[in-house]
Amino acid sequence: MPLTKRKRTTTIRAMAVAGLIAALMWTSVMYLLQQAENMQREAVERNLSSVTQAIVAHSNRTLQWIDHAALLIRQRYLLEGESLDLNELVNSRDFSEPLFVLLSIADSRGALISSSQPYTKGLDLSDREHIKEHFTRKNDFLFPGRPVIGRVSGKPSIQFTRKILNTNGTLAGIVVVSVDPYYFTATYQSLNLGEGGRVELFRSDGLALVRHQDHQDAVGVDISGTDLFKHAQTTDGGIFHLTDEKGKETLWAYSELEGKELHVAVAMDLDEQMLPITHLRVRILIMAVLLSMTIFGLAWAVVKYIFVIEKNRLQAIEANQKKSGFLSNVSHELRTPLNGILGYTELLLLNEKDKERGEFLRVIYDSGAHLLSLVDSLLALSRIERGLVPLQLRREALHSLLSGVVQIHMRSAHTKGVSLSLHVARNVPAYIFCDRVKLTQILHNLIRNAVKFTDRGSIIVSVECRNDELVIAVQDTGRGIERECQEHLFDTFFQIKHGDAQGDEGFGLGLPIVKQLTDLMEGRVRVESYLGKGTTFTLHLPLRAAPAPAEEPTAQKAA
Repeated sequence: MPLTKRKRTTTIRAMAVAGLIAALMWTSVMYLLQQAENMQREAVERNLSSVTQAIVAHSNRTLQWIDHAALLIRQRYLLEGESLDLNELVNSRDFSEPLFVLLSIADSRGALISSSQPYTKGLDLSDREHIKEHFTRKNDFLFPGRPVIGRVSGKPSIQFTRKILNTNGTLAGIVVVSVDPYYFTATYQSLNLGEGGRVELFRSDGLALVRHQDHQDAVGVDISGTDLFKHAQTTDGGIFHLTDEKGKETLWAYSELEGKELHVAVAMDLDEQMLPITHLRVRILIMAVLLSMTIFGLAWAVVKYIFVIEKNRLQAIEANQKKSGFLSNVSHELRTPLNGILGYTELLLLNEKDKERGEFLRVIYDSGAHLLSLVDSLLALSRIERGLVPLQLRREALHSLLSGVVQIHMRSAHTKGVSLSLHVARNVPAYIFCDRVKLTQILHNLIRNAVKFTDRGSIIVSVECRNDELVIAVQDTGRGIERECQEHLFDTFFQIKHGDAQGDEGFGLGLPIVKQLTDLMEGRVRVESYLGKGTTFTLHLPLRAAPAPAEEPTAQKAA
């Protein structure tokens, strides 16, 4: 794949991964924010419900106390008649509450006949709603009248009235209990409803007796045309949402009071109550944006880093190919004169009679042979790195192959006083499919190294089958290898230094060739070594068992 296309593909993949991570992050953030918003809404609704229940309880108690006062006055009037002193009654314990503004009694025509404050006897109240209501309605009930400015007290008040009936059921008079409307709003002000909070105490016809809104109080407000009143007519109570023409959403709680003549509605500004979540949402969204930018920034940094690595890798490959080509050319150029030197040296050795000159020629021949082996190693490494060494699998007699390799090194081992032996397990097949040349070269390099670095003791080549693998171990009792050197053993041109020596003979190519040939054969090689105790190289190759030559036709027929 061209480098430009590879860069484009890498960039797209990195950004796709970054986009996926960012999408997952945003999905989680939005889900958690929605959960937090739902929890806050539920908390606001619970708070509103609790506040409404408290207001309803307070209103019911207040109405019960007002009704109790009206019933008590009616009872006393029926007993005492017009001689009843309401001023004395107000000063009694039962009417010491600041709720009451005025207590009064009107006759059956609506004329004032008694009051807890100085009054004009016979003052006509028949035009007042709270008086007229009892002229037309026959049932006996506590009627909440329209808030007015009292003609006797001169103060704003809500008029609660009850009938006084004769024994024959005719109207004898009307008890009027005037209460302070701000007694209700004082309680509302003590509640934490927020800046947009609102409380309505209204009648069934849509007249709000008292209203508390935006820290201000109002009385006698007509709300019959509002969405609140329209919604209240369709339900017995509960929590609902209303949105005004500006799009502002308000959360309402509604409930009927005892007797169902009066109703309570409590509101909270939903935007205000959700403000903590709104602030939290803004902070989290800012953090999410910054995190998204960080994710894509890191993705781009990774892409650039990959580009640098890829560029360095390609440069290294190019340099390695040039090196391999150079080594190959140099090796080819060296082989021709070396072969000439070895050939003519061998001819001179055949004809040389002088012992001393023969030894000189032998030194020349051995040195040339060693140099030729190094050149061959360079050529082999160069061919492997350039991919010019294909794997050629053929059926081979494994026991014969192993014995042949070990036998070649037997003389050099015995010369040093080191025993060299081969142990083949019974589960090893007689024939396998392998690349004979490459397997032989691997074994030669491993055994040659073992002989080179073992001065006494033994070298054991053991072969067994384990987990569908052919396992070959070359174990020696030589010098051992330091731990820090073991990880570099298969690096090209790496040499181990022993003592004050600068390094053992050779270019450090034997083990790198072993590693690369093993990789080519789809195997692996590992080393285990301890200083002063020895080293074990273990070769793991795929086990490809093959039938014996005589069994091949039968095997083919069965197949």
